[in-house]
This record gives sequence, C-alpha cells and structure tokens, in this order.
Amino acid sequence: MTVFINGEKREIAAELNVAQLLQELGIRPGRVVVELNRDVVSRESH
Repeated sequence: MTVFINGEKREIAAELNVAQLLQELGIRPGRVVVELNRDVVSRESH
C-alpha cells in the first residue's frame, strides 16, 4: 500500500493499521494527525 508520511511517499504492508505503522516508525501516537484523502481522521477511528 502506498502512503505519504510528512509528504514522503512510502510503500508499507497493507495489513498494518495506523498504530502498528507508528510503532514501526518509532513515532509516538499522541503527536500525530491522520488524514485520509485530505480529511482528518478522528483518533477513535484509527
């Protein structure tokens, strides 16, 4: 799956969820905003 992280295009495993991706990248989830097609996704949804 192709995602953009801070404007950088990356290929990741399709089965990863947001929490798993953040853990893999070493990013603390409390400081993250998730967008889907330029719309902010609520924290409860991911």
